[in-house]
Amino acid sequence: MKLRSAVNIAVDASTVWPLVADPEWHAAWNAKVRDVLRTARGVVALGERFEMVYALTRDEELSDVEVVELQPGERVAYRHRVDDGRRERVVIERYELKPRRDGVTLTQTIDMSGAGIPWWLRPLIWLIHRFGETRGVDPLEELKKLAEPPEAKAAGG
Repeated sequence: MKLRSAVNIAVDASTVWPLVADPEWHAAWNAKVRDVLRTARGVVALGERFEMVYALTRDEELSDVEVVELQPGERVAYRHRVDDGRRERVVIERYELKPRRDGVTLTQTIDMSGAGIPWWLRPLIWLIHRFGETRGVDPLEELKKLAEPPEAKAAGG
């Protein structure tokens, strides 16, 4: 099961790229990211491993993360592994940047095929993601606010 979201941002890809390719920035636009445990700094490298702490529910979870895809300035994918002692769950989180005349489109794809979600629950999750109302802050909209200069925001960018 794959969930996709996209946002148009009125800046070029070089402004948005560090916000998705440097995990230290993730907490600035994704309220579910609590901490990044990483020795390297800056944009990730292919094959790099580190840990992230998420609060997806009331409890925080530690995710072992590996960079599994990297096309600098265009695409980055992270494989998250969470092992709660009973089973391992795997989620692939991918960000793609596509240039537009007035900026860039950022697409986030979350592949939950290995997340251990029962098959009968998957259509419901997809329907809620596709047609449901966003509760809380939309991370991609927060990233857009962070990336765009004030004049683009004032113009409705």
